[in-house]
Amino acid sequence: MIVKRVLVSDDNVNRVAYYQVLMVLGAVVVWAPTALETARVLQEGEPFDLVALDHDFRAADCIADPEESTGRGTAKVIAALPPEKRPPIVLLHSANAAGREAMAAILRSAGIEPVVAPLPNLFPP
Repeated sequence: MIVKRVLVSDDNVNRVAYYQVLMVLGAVVVWAPTALETARVLQEGEPFDLVALDHDFRAADCIADPEESTGRGTAKVIAALPPEKRPPIVLLHSANAAGREAMAAILRSAGIEPVVAPLPNLFPP
């Protein structure tokens, strides 16, 4: 599979650098710094080939339920997408092990098998 469109859902812009290497290969990399922005881009925009998800977001993003403002909320959005909008690759890169497992469980319940690959915290916020 050729990855042409990548969505990075993370509030730490420094971690986006891990994915920018894909731009050299011709991919479009979109950064969404909040769960709310990630949900909007997924629901309104073109489908992505790869979505990389963080779990913990520092910034409040106007979702009333705090759980929905994390990667769990984003995983629920992905799980609810129509098949033609679902990304074929969902990468869980969060350093939060419990959060990664919660996101993985949500995705698996919708028939999506995520790739679990936590990024090292080389670029602290």
